[in-house]
Amino acid sequence: MVIDTVAVVLITSFNNQLELLGDYLMKNFLIAFTLIALVGCGGGGGSAPSSKSKADVKSASDLTFAMPRSQEGALTELVAKDTVLGLVEVFGSFIEFNDDFVSSGSVYIDPAADAYVTGLYNCDQSGLLELIHDAPSKLFVDNFRVYGAGDKGTWEHIECDDDNVSSGFVIDGKTTITVSSGVTDGFTVYRDNTQFLIEHEAHGTGSSTGSELLFLRDGSAIYSVFTDRTEFTTDYYGYLRNTFSDSFSYVLIDADLVVDDANTFSSSPVLRDLKAEAPFDVEIGRTGMRVNVDIESPVRMRKFGNDGIEAGVVTVRGHRGTLKFYVYNDHIEYYFDQGDDGIFEINEVITEDEYK
Repeated sequence: MVIDTVAVVLITSFNNQLELLGDYLMKNFLIAFTLIALVGCGGGGGSAPSSKSKADVKSASDLTFAMPRSQEGALTELVAKDTVLGLVEVFGSFIEFNDDFVSSGSVYIDPAADAYVTGLYNCDQSGLLELIHDAPSKLFVDNFRVYGAGDKGTWEHIECDDDNVSSGFVIDGKTTITVSSGVTDGFTVYRDNTQFLIEHEAHGTGSSTGSELLFLRDGSAIYSVFTDRTEFTTDYYGYLRNTFSDSFSYVLIDADLVVDDANTFSSSPVLRDLKAEAPFDVEIGRTGMRVNVDIESPVRMRKFGNDGIEAGVVTVRGHRGTLKFYVYNDHIEYYFDQGDDGIFEINEVITEDEYK
């Protein structure tokens, strides 16, 4: 779903895949070291406890990770196309991260496990990782700790320069997960009707000077995950990735979204629908603008085949100007009303090779 706490078993693969720096790493590497301290009965292992304090590390640097923010502006003909393409990117990315639903896994209780584990650990080269694991449920899947109702987990990287991170880059920031029902590790969900709050405090990877960000998550969201859908509610949630192949970021504001299983029967390709309970705001990194978005007809994504958005009707409003676009299997058609007078002066087509 959001963060993969089974990352210990993937550390070797991280070394082979760091040059890709894709979404896979964002899902996994932020807490690649968490279970080093929490695996098994919940104690020990991994790097040695630190004699340093968080203040010792932060006082030596002015490192700051921050989500780029955008202001509401007027939609114009010049930004109309990029606004459509930017939103298609946002929709696709959001669906990809939130369409796993409930996974299989044998959940069991280990009565001998420690319910509470805390520690401050040295990263391989420099910096610290602080872990607070408050999990009275004592639940496990395949020997890894998972969270049940009433459990809470926090991990904070403090300018952590680890062998699994590219040279010159560090992990910084904090993530907390609080579970109210079901079972999850914060990424994979193991029970129907699992609900949890996830809070990111500028948690990501960037240069040791703070001048360049590779990945970042900021803000909080409540997830409710079922066998056929994921419900997502946030007041503010930001995501950024900056890889060798692309630069992409967005912020969701006052959003109530649902990713639905759109397959009426078991088939390939997999179809997913993105729905919104009400209009919401999006800050689009591609345009640097904040717009109001109304998903009037579900945005459908096809996976495992001709991947990409293939259906949907969306209306977009700026401080001035209105866009309406229709997504089809092989193209997008958009209409632009610059004066908000109900007359759409511009009608353009975007071919699928520009967004798939």
